[in-house]
Amino acid sequence: MKIALTTFLTLLFAGILFAQDEKIGLDITLTYTRSADGSVTLQAEVYDEEEYEPVTDLEFQFISVAGEEEEVLGAAYSDENAMVVLSGIPFEKILRDMSDNMVFRLVGENDIYSGFSELQIRHVELSVNFKIEDSVKIVSVDLTGKDEDGETVGVEDGEVYFFVPRLYGDLAIGDVWTDEDGYDQMRFPTDIPGDESGNLTVIARITESEDFGSLEVRVVKDWGLPTMTEALDERELWSPNAPLWMVITFAILITGVFVHYIWVIVNLYRVKKLGR
Repeated sequence: MKIALTTFLTLLFAGILFAQDEKIGLDITLTYTRSADGSVTLQAEVYDEEEYEPVTDLEFQFISVAGEEEEVLGAAYSDENAMVVLSGIPFEKILRDMSDNMVFRLVGENDIYSGFSELQIRHVELSVNFKIEDSVKIVSVDLTGKDEDGETVGVEDGEVYFFVPRLYGDLAIGDVWTDEDGYDQMRFPTDIPGDESGNLTVIARITESEDFGSLEVRVVKDWGLPTMTEALDERELWSPNAPLWMVITFAILITGVFVHYIWVIVNLYRVKKLGR
């Protein structure tokens, strides 16, 4: 009887300890973005594998890996939307192999959850060029990377979108698809407003590529339509200075309103005085 009870308690405690050691795995989607200033942002969505519920307030480490070498880029906590973001990473801090491939590892663990994810990105360079052929404005891209021998080569099948910034977001103006030499071009629209001198910012962007991640290049070019500005001394309905007839009419109306206020106050005072 004592042996059976001892065996039962041993198995019970072993089961409890095993259950405590077993942690819930994580479903992680990791993405890479390189902005126009050259800095890198790593972002991930984190959910638990069992209920697919968002995992919040869990610390993650972002690690750059190249062969046996590792570099800790930083740490961040998952927010209420299960997003983990580490931004402003200097590109020079990221490890790369001979072919310019980059491997990123995201690791997170606490008493409940444990998981990691790896993302491999091929580093590419995107350049934007402008030219005019037969009075036609043309914008082109060169997408280059390195091969297994470390030689610079054109990158094929890179889809590049073009935008110009606007007050409420970026306006799409076209896209290209690079050939085997990493080159493609498109006709630039001629009806896009710029500033007073016709300058506008042209954005070339690769978005969420499985091979290259997301990256963009910004170039200022004077290919926009100059924005006409009204002189400050002009008096028009649509200018900052209203026409004189409108100013005079407004002054007369305001004066009449205050005269009526004064007249009412004076008569109220007279009525009160007569009542006494």
